[in-house]
Amino acid sequence: MVRRVENSTIDGEVVSILKRRQGNYSDLLRYLLDIPQLPDGERDRICQALDMTEAAGLESITRDLIESLIERGQLKELPTATLGTRQLEDMWNHRIYHLSDFPPPLVRRIYPPPSEDRGTAKDRDALWGGFSPDDISIFLDPRELITRLESDLKELLGATRCLFHPIQVPEEWTGILREQKPHPVIQELAEEASRRPGEMLYVPDLLRLTAGEEADRAEGSLLILGLGSRERSWLGAVEWHAPQPGGFPPEVRARAFRYGRVMQYRLTASFRLQALVFRDLLTGIYNRAYFEDQMEKEMHLALRKNEVMGLCIIDIDDFKSYNTRFGYAGGDRVLQEVALKLRASLRASDTLARYGGDEFAALLAAPFSPDEGPQIAARIREVVTGLRFPMVTMDGVTVESSVSVSLGGALCPRDASSLEELWKAANRNLLNAKTAGKNRWIFP
Repeated sequence: MVRRVENSTIDGEVVSILKRRQGNYSDLLRYLLDIPQLPDGERDRICQALDMTEAAGLESITRDLIESLIERGQLKELPTATLGTRQLEDMWNHRIYHLSDFPPPLVRRIYPPPSEDRGTAKDRDALWGGFSPDDISIFLDPRELITRLESDLKELLGATRCLFHPIQVPEEWTGILREQKPHPVIQELAEEASRRPGEMLYVPDLLRLTAGEEADRAEGSLLILGLGSRERSWLGAVEWHAPQPGGFPPEVRARAFRYGRVMQYRLTASFRLQALVFRDLLTGIYNRAYFEDQMEKEMHLALRKNEVMGLCIIDIDDFKSYNTRFGYAGGDRVLQEVALKLRASLRASDTLARYGGDEFAALLAAPFSPDEGPQIAARIREVVTGLRFPMVTMDGVTVESSVSVSLGGALCPRDASSLEELWKAANRNLLNAKTAGKNRWIFP
């Protein structure tokens, strides 16, 4: 039910909308369609919403749309003395909307500002404007990069806390995922924001949102911006926290959008650079430099936590024969096929690298049971031995080719407590496996 009443103090009409029937949301949306400069995206959302039959979905879209239009300055919220109501003014048609039983949402979805709103040069340069190629090493260390970005973004927005939430990131960054222990409500919001990179969630009063969580109540206000790059296949979110409710006014939220774009660019650049520096171009798995760095970190972590980790070295049997019979292109094909099978045979937490030539290495991350070593080694040998693929000989004849590998493994701290000694222990077992006839594994 919609009532139109002339208001003598404002040149326009007053529309009173009660939240008692689904149709009232439809009425409000039809009024909003009259806004002349309504962005195409919002206009499309209204048209889609008007076709909906589910009341809850229609209400959600209406709430989101109202907040978006307030953010863009096309609706203005007016003070009201009645609890549980809102009063909005259409800045183009000068209508006043009275919304009964329609309080502000606990979480507001805020859409990016218009594309022409790029901010000033000062805004664009505020986040690492003086970046120097001499600092390129920071892009290769995820923890240092994130720490610096969090510190800069916290200061630029005057927040008490700024945290990056990695939701879906390359394998190089999986350690960060394990380190995260955010508030469960905030983690849920970060995951939601990451699904729409470039959009923002605003929680004006965290206490209202977490009131039902006796052990996890939080106070203040929260801003979460979804980040991500489809090109680099990563998703995340950046969170800002203020100690008081309503701590992020519109001008601050506008700056957060601009700084968020810069952070997204920096992270994407880091992923791209790491792929160039740490990946083997032929097989797509890690290279020796990255593997040795990870091995050192994982060993220190395992020793500190008194946990077990493992190392497995894998060598392709008689690899030179493939180059001789099929040429170097054929040898490359063998390396690629074996790398795919090895990756599929390991745990998600393990690290696989092409260590050199036809030799691969697998870091079996802690926590790791000694019983798992022989199981993984046996699985790798079996999977690779069952591999069949067509190859073209140097004479141009297509034949079905197969391949086998030999493996040697060792555990830290049982077999060694230093990287050099652990490698020697695993390599001795590899050489013994080859001496015993190849296509074998030795992992005590």
